[in-house]
Amino acid sequence: MEKDSQLNTLEEIRRAIADNDSLRLDTDIPEDDRKMLEAAALSLREMEREMLSETAEGLLDRMEAAAGPLKEMAAQIRSRVTDMNKPSKVLEHIKKVMSFVTGLLKEAGRW
Repeated sequence: MEKDSQLNTLEEIRRAIADNDSLRLDTDIPEDDRKMLEAAALSLREMEREMLSETAEGLLDRMEAAAGPLKEMAAQIRSRVTDMNKPSKVLEHIKKVMSFVTGLLKEAGRW
């Protein structure tokens, strides 16, 4: 719920910025009012940056938390692949030994 609240607040700030910009850019307003609106625009932009920063930090925290199990799964997969390759390596060695023995028997038969 806090995330929804932050997003709603951010949306409200953005609406206030848009409203302020439309008033600030109006050519019919007095210079003193324009200066006050510019100061308000700066404050609103700073609030928007802070809200975005908080939202981004929360997102980074969630991504880091999700990365932990992914790292563990990657390690398990690498381990299983290594284990799965062991029988094929043994079979390759047996194949080489059999080829060598077959070659020896052929040479012995030629004598």
